[in-house]
Amino acid sequence: MAHYDSVTTVAIEGDAGTWALSLGVSAGDRALRALREPGAWQRAVALFPDIAHLAEEGEPTGGIMAMSGMEARHRLFVIEGRPVATGLPSIGDPGPPGAYAWRGAARRPPPLPTTP
Repeated sequence: MAHYDSVTTVAIEGDAGTWALSLGVSAGDRALRALREPGAWQRAVALFPDIAHLAEEGEPTGGIMAMSGMEARHRLFVIEGRPVATGLPSIGDPGPPGAYAWRGAARRPPPLPTTP
């Protein structure tokens, strides 16, 4: 994960030699909605060295998936000052509202050896 002025980049390793690349942008940045288009997404990813090489090395496993409209929530597991759940981590809250575009990719197999 790397944070830039208006974009956050994320690379998440999956299983079976796959990974997902994500660009997180402000939900209010209408110009960056173009990242839903494969060409725009590819050009944008090429600008960020921390994930550019992964986009170049892999073959997409699907299209661009966009997600937006998330609301940040703060949850308390306390009622009338007493805990109602202990030892329960609250995870998955996105934080500030944002929009995300991601693409899964699979590693290319190594080239086959050539015979003389």
